[in-house]
Amino acid sequence: MIRKEDLSKATNKGLDIISHLYPDAARIISAGKKKDAFKVRQNERTPSAHLKEFELWWVVTDFGGDDQRGHNPISLWMKEKSLGFNEAIIDINSELQLGLGDIKQDVNKPFYEKLLDASPDMKEGEWYFELNEKMSEEELRVLGPTVKQEDVEKLHWHSVKWIGRCKDRKITKKHATPTYPIFMRECTYGEGKRFFKKYEPLCYDKQWRFMYIGQKPKDYINGLSELKGEHFGMNETERQAWEGNPLNEGKPYKEKKLKMAVICSGERDALCARSLGYSPLWLNSETAELEPSQYREVMKMVDVLYNIPDKDETGIRRGRELALKFPDIRTIWLPQRFERFRDARGRFRKDFRDWLETQDTPAHAMKILTQQALPARFWEEKQTKKGETTFSISSVCLQYFLRMQGFYKLKDKEANKVEFVRLRGNVVEHVKADDIAEFLINWARGDEKKSPGNDLPSDTQNTDVQNLIIDSPRTSPAALDKLSSIDLDFTNYTPNSQLFFFKNCTVRATADGLEVFDRGSAIELKRYVWEENVVAHEFKVLGPMFKVTADKDEDGKAAYDIIIKDISSKVFAYLINSSRLYWKEELEEGWEDKSEAERQAYIDSHRFSIDGERLEPLKVYNQKRALLNKIFTIGYMLHGFKDPSRAWAPMAMDWKIGEDGECNGRSGKSFLFSQVLTKLLKSVKLSGRNAKLLDNPHVFDQVTRHTRMLLVDDCMKGLKMETFYDNITGDMTVNPKNNQSYNIEFRESPKIVFTTNYVPNNFDASTDARLLYMVFSDYYHQATEDSDYTSSRSIRDDFGKSLFGVDYTENEWNADLNFLLQCEQFYLQTIMTGDKILPPMENIMIRKRKQEMSGNFEQWAETYFSPLSDHLDCLIVRNDALEDFRKFSGLRDMTTNGFTRKLRAFVHYCPYIAEVNPADLCTTPPEKGKQNGRILKHLKDWMGMATGPLVDHIYLKTNKEVYIPLKRDMEARAAALDDAGLIKGDVVDDGTPF
Repeated sequence: MIRKEDLSKATNKGLDIISHLYPDAARIISAGKKKDAFKVRQNERTPSAHLKEFELWWVVTDFGGDDQRGHNPISLWMKEKSLGFNEAIIDINSELQLGLGDIKQDVNKPFYEKLLDASPDMKEGEWYFELNEKMSEEELRVLGPTVKQEDVEKLHWHSVKWIGRCKDRKITKKHATPTYPIFMRECTYGEGKRFFKKYEPLCYDKQWRFMYIGQKPKDYINGLSELKGEHFGMNETERQAWEGNPLNEGKPYKEKKLKMAVICSGERDALCARSLGYSPLWLNSETAELEPSQYREVMKMVDVLYNIPDKDETGIRRGRELALKFPDIRTIWLPQRFERFRDARGRFRKDFRDWLETQDTPAHAMKILTQQALPARFWEEKQTKKGETTFSISSVCLQYFLRMQGFYKLKDKEANKVEFVRLRGNVVEHVKADDIAEFLINWARGDEKKSPGNDLPSDTQNTDVQNLIIDSPRTSPAALDKLSSIDLDFTNYTPNSQLFFFKNCTVRATADGLEVFDRGSAIELKRYVWEENVVAHEFKVLGPMFKVTADKDEDGKAAYDIIIKDISSKVFAYLINSSRLYWKEELEEGWEDKSEAERQAYIDSHRFSIDGERLEPLKVYNQKRALLNKIFTIGYMLHGFKDPSRAWAPMAMDWKIGEDGECNGRSGKSFLFSQVLTKLLKSVKLSGRNAKLLDNPHVFDQVTRHTRMLLVDDCMKGLKMETFYDNITGDMTVNPKNNQSYNIEFRESPKIVFTTNYVPNNFDASTDARLLYMVFSDYYHQATEDSDYTSSRSIRDDFGKSLFGVDYTENEWNADLNFLLQCEQFYLQTIMTGDKILPPMENIMIRKRKQEMSGNFEQWAETYFSPLSDHLDCLIVRNDALEDFRKFSGLRDMTTNGFTRKLRAFVHYCPYIAEVNPADLCTTPPEKGKQNGRILKHLKDWMGMATGPLVDHIYLKTNKEVYIPLKRDMEARAAALDDAGLIKGDVVDDGTPF
């Protein structure tokens, strides 16, 4: 316990506390003007509080408040934080990080006398110790805030001067010190048998706090011997008084029971209970079980048995199991309030002693807790005057029993509805009122095998309880509507971490790695998961499957590189192949000088390779970018946290450049989202082939605040991305059929994903800010009559089985899950740098330009603006070019704006054209939002004289480095064909236009 004198010394007589509470007080204190007035309320106009120094504290008097008396810093903290006195002291120590009462390795340590000569009576290998007659006040304070000498004596505790073991006729004595007490308990059992238990509560390493000296019997219950002595001692005194009373002559003495005993979780808890007048019992460890025979033995001696579990996950679970195993035990659940405070080891407080330290009136507080403690037995037996036994149900105890079994009401605030749930650890299951009523009946029959406490006490007639449950209106579905409510946190993420729930464990992914929690201990994370969202496979951590390094490029941005270390994950292998942008060049082209056996050997040795040696470095780099982009995107999708500055919707597209309108597909885009990520994300899928998708007012009716991915799959050409912008970066309105619409806030709304065989309509800044582009190679493809593929290849072909099929092994599942979680770990590492890892976009932009042009414009422009034409690097009347295109295409309704958009797309697409309408030739600057200005000139007559109105001209400026060599090559080829007589007029002999 922290003394107020120590607190005063550590806080500059409380000035540090006052400064922490009141920023304006910190101002005058730091300026050395303690006599000045300061504000304790920020909204007051004139400062009205003053400081005054006393012997122990600086005191604050607030003349502008209701109470104009002086208050010391602890009193002020109590007032501002709504805490009790002891709570305030503990909270100040934690909040200001004072370290008072903390266990420090360099301070809390014993003193050793090493290798002393053992006395002749000492036996080799035996332990020896010397005890003090009484404990000091400081030693008692370590054991508990209310513990006195009489309490330690009743439980046979002693303080130790020294302890040591005889070895090789030498003994090293470990001495207790004022900052390191050592305690010893004399434990008795049987007929005069005993052993000793050493306890060093301030040992820095917790595993060495306890040690037994002598033979401890199995299933030993601490405190049972003392309880027996108290019980039989009481009855011996009562018996003597009874027999000494002449009025009782000839009457048998009826043995009495003690009023109560309490099961504690450890040594110091037991001493604290003893100090408040309760007879304590405690087991050897957290894993020890109270056996039915032991329970019956205890209940012969006491009327009521209480249990005080710790507030950590193990304590709560064991307390619940004990309450259901022995329904008459009354469980004292420590209040949530004290969990906010930390103990001497800096950990959150969890046990009875910790709670007692926070109480100003311990005895009264404990009395309230015992009054509130309930048994899990929800039926009561009464004897009528005729000697018949009747049964009735206690509504309060029934509610408690169902809570212990995990049944609650859960309110969905957004959807404004209430549903019944059952908790199994941190897994939440949907149930109905009928299910709960049926559970009670099955439990009474002993059929509910999954739940602890399904065995009725031996003194209860099962049929009587079954009849009671079936017939009582208190167990009907309607009555169960009054079940206790619970508020659960389903948030499985923080800005820098993500939780994953598996069949056997919970895993927390951070930038530093994967932290595994046993399924039984996962509740300490205070996060819950719906049963359907638990991955139905076991997880075991594997080694890294890839390594990513980052350097800076010329612009100072991160340039990532990836090294593949393990491809045991088939999902990883599939993503590698779907990132092989140049697979055809690598595996099918340029093998003319090699044998088929050599080619096949290369293919076999590079089945899942991203950096094949047949590819030039730039192409390897692009393939790695495509793979890293997928890994990054997977991590982004798996991270439930939604950052407004990183609000993106992945868009998966094909890398292959096809002709206008050509739909590639079958590249594995949808598989990643509809098959892989759905294993970890609760998802809703919409068809992207519906052009009026968002015109449906109920389009999101399947979406809830628990939905993590909204997949718009197979988007049609021309689907307007801008209709989704608000849902990508803002809240989402859900309008269920036959129900009231509600809003899902951005932080809880699902991330949206698009897959498409096409490219977006535009790549403006607004779209780029919202989309996270992805590219998939055509390594996986479908051969058709119109394609240039010689055969088809699917994901299944690579592995000889379907991924996630019925023959998928647990090792294969585990490898895939490890890969996905490692993707999440990588993404979390990129958050600190703020990077958005995009794939190579060259082909996507080419597809974009081809889409903008349409096939007939591209064909026309390649001829009209050919290097052999006279339409480059010169002014052309725009309407003349437009009219020529109209005649070529037959599109008589082609507008000037449409023609201009197509022309600009061709300029971006054509390698030998640098730009259209260079700025130095423009007569008017570009309009807002336009890339180029206008060239307005008068038409000229045959003499070169300006005539007529101003008209628009276009000027296509060439890229000389590409244009000149290309033109020379084409002229040479044409001359060679002409010399060979292959050209007749302007047509090649075979009839193909030249």
